[in-house]
Amino acid sequence: MKVKQSMILVHLHVNTAVPKLVFPWEIDVLQEKFEGKIEVGETVITEVDELPSAEGEFARLHRVYGTHDETNVPHADNAYGRGKAGVLELGKVIAKSVVKPRKSKAVKPAKKAKSDKPKSETRDPLE
Repeated sequence: MKVKQSMILVHLHVNTAVPKLVFPWEIDVLQEKFEGKIEVGETVITEVDELPSAEGEFARLHRVYGTHDETNVPHADNAYGRGKAGVLELGKVIAKSVVKPRKSKAVKPAKKAKSDKPKSETRDPLE
């Protein structure tokens, strides 16, 4: 299955920017964590075996990106919401990241040209 990923730059300091390739659902969490100091670059398509479950990915986002220093609220909760509502919202974003294959148009056989002459008058010129 093909999924979108984005190359981002996280601006940590005036002279420090860290590039990172992330899934689309991580961008909102990173925006929350770094207070909007994220620059989203080009989108690439990658092949994955299967999408993560919304519950498992929500737990991973909590673990990886941690909590806000002052409020002690997880960044994933601030980005998507708490509990089941957050998991459902994350599930929608994960589903939207899938690149659907384009339907190829079937080639129809060419139609025979209609002749103005009746069939009885049509003769093979090589006879």
